[in-house]
Parts: sequence; structure tokens; C-alpha cells
Amino acid sequence: MGNNRIDDSILATVIYGRIEPKIYAFETATIPNYLKVGDTFRTVQERLNEWRNAGFKDLRKVGDWSAEIKGKDIYFRDYAVHEYLEPQHKRLTKDVFPGRPYSQEFFKNASKKDVEDAIRDIVTSYGQTGTNYTYYGIKERTAIESVYPRDPFDWEPKNPLQTDAISKFEVALENDRANLLMYAVMRFGKSFTSLCCAKAMKAKFVLVVSGKADVADEWKENVQRPGQFENFVFFNSRSLKKNDKLLSDAKKDINKCIVLFLTLQDLSKEKERFKELFESQIDLMIIDETHFGARAETLGKVIADAHYQKDSHLEEIEKSDGIKNESLSSLQRDKAEKELEKATKGLNVKVKLHLSGTPYRILMGSEFEKDDIISFCQYSDIISEKERWYKENIADGRQEETGKEEWENPYYGFPQMVRFAFSLNRSAMNKIKELKEKGYSYHLSALFAPRSVEKDDKREYRKFVYESEVLDFLQAIDGYKSDNNILSFLDNQRIKDGKLCRHIVMVLPYCASCDAMEALIAEKKSEFSNLSEYEIINISGIDSKYNKISEVKSKIKSCESKNIKTITLTVNRMLTGCTVPEWDTMIFLKDTASPQDYDQAIFRLQSQYVVEYEGTKIVDGKEIKLSMKKDMKPQTLLIDFDPQRMYYLQETKSRVYNINTKDGGNEESEQRIKRDLEVSPIIHISENKLVEVTPTDVLKAVSEYSVNRGITEAAKDIIVDTNLINIDSIKRIIDKEFEITSGKGLTDQTYKEETDLDDDDIKTNGDAVNTDKTDSKDPTGSEKGTTEKETACRIFINKCRSYYRRILFYAFLCKSEEEIKSLNDVLESVSTPENERIFRNLGMNKGFIKLMKKNMSGSALRSLDDKIFDLYRLSHEYDKENNDPIQRATTAINRFGKISDSEVVTPQHIAKEMVDQIPEKDFKKVFEGDDKILDIASKMGEFATAVYRRAVSLNISIDNIRNKIYSIPTSPLWYNISIVLTADYSSDRLCLFLYNKKVMD
Repeated sequence: MGNNRIDDSILATVIYGRIEPKIYAFETATIPNYLKVGDTFRTVQERLNEWRNAGFKDLRKVGDWSAEIKGKDIYFRDYAVHEYLEPQHKRLTKDVFPGRPYSQEFFKNASKKDVEDAIRDIVTSYGQTGTNYTYYGIKERTAIESVYPRDPFDWEPKNPLQTDAISKFEVALENDRANLLMYAVMRFGKSFTSLCCAKAMKAKFVLVVSGKADVADEWKENVQRPGQFENFVFFNSRSLKKNDKLLSDAKKDINKCIVLFLTLQDLSKEKERFKELFESQIDLMIIDETHFGARAETLGKVIADAHYQKDSHLEEIEKSDGIKNESLSSLQRDKAEKELEKATKGLNVKVKLHLSGTPYRILMGSEFEKDDIISFCQYSDIISEKERWYKENIADGRQEETGKEEWENPYYGFPQMVRFAFSLNRSAMNKIKELKEKGYSYHLSALFAPRSVEKDDKREYRKFVYESEVLDFLQAIDGYKSDNNILSFLDNQRIKDGKLCRHIVMVLPYCASCDAMEALIAEKKSEFSNLSEYEIINISGIDSKYNKISEVKSKIKSCESKNIKTITLTVNRMLTGCTVPEWDTMIFLKDTASPQDYDQAIFRLQSQYVVEYEGTKIVDGKEIKLSMKKDMKPQTLLIDFDPQRMYYLQETKSRVYNINTKDGGNEESEQRIKRDLEVSPIIHISENKLVEVTPTDVLKAVSEYSVNRGITEAAKDIIVDTNLINIDSIKRIIDKEFEITSGKGLTDQTYKEETDLDDDDIKTNGDAVNTDKTDSKDPTGSEKGTTEKETACRIFINKCRSYYRRILFYAFLCKSEEEIKSLNDVLESVSTPENERIFRNLGMNKGFIKLMKKNMSGSALRSLDDKIFDLYRLSHEYDKENNDPIQRATTAINRFGKISDSEVVTPQHIAKEMVDQIPEKDFKKVFEGDDKILDIASKMGEFATAVYRRAVSLNISIDNIRNKIYSIPTSPLWYNISIVLTADYSSDRLCLFLYNKKVMD
């Protein structure tokens, strides 16, 4: 069975999976008559390439061998092989080939057979008394301590990423910045680095606030273990409950630094118990995973349409895991942001440090300026540092100089993620097409929906609505059936040999979907080639037996020790702030468009899974302990069945990075995507062949995605600098707009003349400017005042985006010989009569836009610039690629979408159907005589386009079409839109637009 139709040859260069320690040997003419024998814990090819770069360019690999005592999980090093070789084969010394590259691991006249004899002797000697070889077995694990013993040495920050963050923290304090952000992906070491920041500022009281209780132990270890924190003491709500004098007693010792860990729940529900905290001076408040709880939109929320069902069981699970449902599961965005403020109101805090691995929505706002961000570390930055360390300490023959082992790399064990972007199986795609016609917007949530989201007597919650299609899907990934849309990755030999897909986490849309999946796999066990080998661990289902996260971790660990593969079924559970080292593969089967939620989930795979092995050696009668470490998870697999989402989120992350760190535009975005794809490739199927996705593929897919989005949706993505609300000249104009979320169109923004806003307004930044960004408190100090200000700010943001929509319309409609890449380009392009007319009819004023541009933050301006260029490129580059004027007009109409609830553009297929209702005989008669076709309420020439299309299809000549089709646009905006969209044929009088000259010209 299996899927043999797809060419998967690319996997030979992409997938290597779990790497067993190897002994390798090579010879080279640079050191003639000698054999180099070493070992490596990475791929042999990677190590040999390093030796080539060290000066042995002509090296020839002699062989490589496993360094394991087969089946025993016992290993040996190259030192053991050297011990066997050395009596008969002299080691190379530096004086033999002076001036040439050198390594002491070359042995004179040694051969491949000598190495094989050595390995054979080492293997047979294992377990025998009197052997001199050193063998390494798994180091015994000690029980988890309730108090972590202090290490006798300092933990060194991982250069330069952590040291750079600490330095920027110190610079920020010198510049009186008091609200800071540390953006760094999982495995960066945010907890440790933030405590180093506390030490750098000589803090005496540090408060750590988190939305989740289960990260307390990680903070405890980071406080209690590193040698440099010997004067730090760790407290949490539990310890304060046992002894209410802990804080006061600790504060008496001026040399101590208190680190108090509390959850939002602790602060919001038990303020009286923490009365002393509210009376204390807090030097540093660390908000852990600031996007989660403190300001998160619904965590992992499934994108919903009218068909989505509320999953009440999900809320119960979150409560049992210690997640405050009110703040994390059901809050709207603005309410969620108030959680932190409400819980910590009244605290006397000098500096706030927000920690997050996925702060995309935060960065798309204006809360943090560039100087407030002390770290901006993405996945590719970690990989770059990992590569840099190898280059400086191991490669080019440096290992013998540095004495470093490969596993001493601070990022050893940080896996490479290989991403697969597949469409669903054929039967599922057919079903999705059918669902879309019924109004379903989000296909994964619909396809994997259970018959009931609640427990019922008929056990409907344990069955899928579309069980047949789901079974086809499972059999396709399993290899039991072939499907051209999907690689049968569970049956792929390369993946199996790499020991990948051993511990899978499958993300589903509903809790009951987990029950249905568990039941289906069990029921159809005989109809699978590989899925039947997996232990199913249902952690989110209604029937889940796992009450504690620790039970899940223990189960997976136990299965791994017994060589049993697992599939963990979840919705949100354990997808944030939780580490499961064994997880190596994620199958993503629910809809989400949030980069924040998506990355929080997929980075669960990126935890290090390193096993330490210990051996002993007798030297001068004394037993010396030796150790080695094995990377159990060099690679992970992410398999997403919504390819467009993967491309879109990849581009979004690159855009966020550039907006916050760079001044460049599209070129830098493409370079960032290129680097991300180098360290984490995306593989998809093209013409029955697996191929790597390129940056161009990503950008093209995003453009195609944008084609299906309206300009209004694009405007909603733009960052708004909320400080503009304090400039009266700006607020006065913005207040005239409708909110972009109101469903209303554009207001009539008329200006008497360009001097409505003069140069003095621009030079003085307008009037009544309040530049104090931190003073946002209501004078009365009341919560009502705060709420009113927040509401006013939200309204201003929505109105500002509505104004930005005008600018995006202009970028789409204008004619310019030079590319329109920025707001500045927009202003410079308003020099021709045609562009000036479009600009004016869109209700814009150059003086006002100059004023906004002068006062916008850099990140907000770059965000607007990006969208301007997107819309310009969508309009103009698409025109160059498509020679069919009708197709260009049709696509453009689709791009505009709906401007307001009352200004609805008739969809093209409906316009066509209505035009087709005209009998062919009567239709042709119009073009044969003096009759005209008139659309009395045109939006963007959609009926004119449909009429023109039908006339061409009936072979009516162009001369007969000319001067026959007329439209009356309903507003100046629609007049300009219509002229531009139908320019290819209206310019030749094939379609004419009538207008009121006084209003529109």
C-alpha cells in the first residue's frame, strides 16, 4: 500500500532525524600515510565538512561506525579506539609535517581494518573484568528536589544573545525607560536573563507575575541554582501562606534580593493576604509570557464562523490546569489587557519587564518603542548562535585547541524544525468545497468537528460529522492508502530511520474531537499500517483520564523508555508554558490565524531532549567520572494542512521583525524569509514531487491571500500610534471618521483648501500636545475614568484605521511612473492632475497627512508604508502579469471587497448571472442598433464588466461595443475606482462613466 507516487528524494538532503554517536575515519594527502580517527554527535558529513574547511580539502572518508554497544544503550568514545590503535600506530606530532594543518588524532599506517578490529575488541570487552576501556551509561536521575541545591559556579549568559539583552536593559535604565520588553523565542532563557537584569540593577525586590501557575518551578530553579544568585531567595503564594512573615523577615537582610512569584489569580483574589507587597517598593516587576493572560486574545481560540459551537469542556480543562478562565479563555482583547493593570493596581513598581516568545500583537501596537525592546530574538537567531559556537570552538581544527566537546554548545539539542505544508486528502477537499458553498469559512474546524460537543447518551461526541473523510485522511498519512495531496509521512522510511514521528501531538478544534479521534483510531486499528502501533493519549477530550499535566508527562516518558510511540490529542492543553522533551512531531488540524497562538503551539516541539551518559576511568588508582551527552531530538516535524496559513504567518513574522528592527522594506523582508527558510525549511508537494518552498513562493502565496482580502481588512492590520490622540489637529479630523469596525463607509472629509492645516501646525506638531506617555491615569483615579480613556483610545484606533483606508485606496488607484512604497511616495505622487483628482475625491489633505507622518512612531509609519506598498504592488504588478483586461478588472473588483454594509459590490458571479438573464436576441439587438445599457447605481463597474464580458463571448465586435455601456457611479470614490478598474476598455469608450462634474471633477 503506501504512497509511492510522490517523489520524496529531497528528504535525503533535508531529513536526518535522531543521530547516533559515530566513530569516523578519513585519510588525506595533506598528511600522507596517516589515518584520522574521531567521533561526533552530529552528522558525520557535517563534521567532515568542518575538517575540509580546516585545511584537509582533499580528505577521503574511509568509513563510519556506531559508537553504541548494540542494544545496550551503552556508548564508547574515540578515545577507546585510540587506546587500541596507539601501541601499533604512532600518533602524529606537530614536527612531522610542519606548516600543515594538524590534529593529534592521526595514526601512522592505520587502516580501516584496524579501526574495525578496535571497535570489535571494545564491544566484546564490555562487561568483562579488567578492561581499560571507558563505557558510558545513562546517568541516574535524582528525585526532583523541593529546594534546588546551589551550584558552586556562576551560570554564564549565552553570548551574545543574553549578554546583549542585559546590556540593553542597563542602557534602557540609564535612559529612564521603565516599561521594557524582552522578545525571545522558547529556549532563549528568558527567566535566567531577566534575573541577570535584576542583578545588574542591584534589585532588592523582584515580583514575577504570570498567567500560569505551572511555570513556578522553572522560576524557582533559575533563582536557586545559579551561583551568581546566592543572595536571591524565592517565595511564592504557597510559602507565604505557610509563613506570613517571610517577606518582612527577608527584607531585614539588606544583602538579600527577594524574588516573589505570583499568578494573576493570586493578586486579583487574595490582595488582603499580600498587603505587605502593596506597601513595598518593587524594584523590578517581571511579567512572564506577557501575551498570555495579561494581554492575550483568547488563547488558542479556534477561529469561529456562524457554524462554530462553543466548547464548554475546554473551559473546564483550563480551570483544572490552574488557568484563570476569565482572563485567558473568554476575554475580549481590551478586557484581557486590563487583567494585569487591575491585578497590580496600587503596586509601587520602578521598572516593568515584559517577557514573551510570541508578542506579535503587542509589537504591532505602539506601547513599546524601539528603545524599550531589550531583546528581539527569533528562531533563526538561536540557530545562528548555535552555528557560530561550533565554528569558533569545534570547526577548522579548533576542538583540540579549545578542549570543548560538541555538547558544551549552549544550544546543543535545540532542534531544527522541518515544516510540511500539505493540502488535505482528496475526499476531504471535496467535502470542504461543498462546505464553503454552504457558508463555512474555516475548513479544518468544520471537517474535524464532532457530532456533539457535549457528552450525550448516544455517544455522538465520540464520532466525527464527516467520519469517512477523516478516516481517508488518517489512512493517507498512515500509508494504508495513497493520496496525491499528502506524503504518507508515518510510512516514510527516511523518517522512520531518523526515529522521527515517535511522539506526536495532534492539535484538534474541539475537546470532543479528541474523543472522536481516539475512538476512530481504536475502531479502525486493522485498517492502518502504522497508526495501530501508537499509544493514544487523550488529554483534552471529555473522556480524558489525565487530570494533571504531570501525569501526561510521566506517561509519555514511560512509553519512551519502553520504546512505545505515542500520539497526544489536544486542543489547547499543554500548548503554552509546558515542556515535553519527547514530543518531536505536531499535526495541526485546527484553524487559527494568530501568529501568536500558532507559534506558542508549534514551539512546544522545540524543547531540548538531551540524555547524559556517565562513565568512569581509573587514573593512578583513582576513579574519575566522565560524561557525554546525546541529542535525542536534532530535528522536529511540523505538518500543517493549511498551507496558505503557514506562508502567511511566515511572512507576518518577518514583517513584524522588520517593522521593529529595520528601516528597509520589501527587500529586507525577503531576506529575512530566506534566512528563516534556511534554518527551518518548508516542504510542499508540486507536480507529485516534494520541493522546498522559496521566499518568492511565500511572498506570492501571501499576495494571492491578499487578493482575497479587501482593503478594509488590510487597514485593520496597520499599527496605530495612540499618542496621535493627544494632538488636537489630528484628533479633530480623525474624529469625523466612522470606526472601521462599524460597517459604515467613508465619511465626507471636505477641506476648504490646502491651507486648512498650514506649515505652523506641522512645525509645532499641532496644538495642545501632551507628550507624557506614561501619564494615562484619570485625575480622579477612578476605574470609570480609566475605562473611559481606554474606550476613547480604542475608538480613536478604529477611526484612524478608517482614515488609513483612504490612503490605501489611493495607493491602489493612483498612476505613477515610480513605485509607491511609502507615505512619503504618496505625497510626492500627488503632482499630476489625475492623481490630484483621485487624492481630493478620496477626501484627503496633504497638510494633514504631513502632520500625521511627522508625529507617527517609526513602527507605526513602517506598518502603514508596508500596506501602501502591498496595495500598490497588488494593483500594478498584477496588471503587468495579466494581459486579459477583463480578468484584471474582475480580480481588482474582488480585491476591493466591501467598503461598508450599505455600499455592497455585487459579486461577479451574480452580476454575470443577472446579465445572462437578458435573452441573447435582445442582448445582441442593443449592440446592433442605437440602444444603450445603463447601470444607474454603479459601484466599481461590476455590471459593465459583466456586460462587456458577455458581449465579447458572443463575438460582438469591439466597434459595436464602443459607446454602448454606461454606468453612473454612486459617489466620487466609486467614480475613481471605476475609471481605474476598467481603464483597459473604458479608455477606448467601450464603457463610459457618467458623473456630476461639479462634485467629481
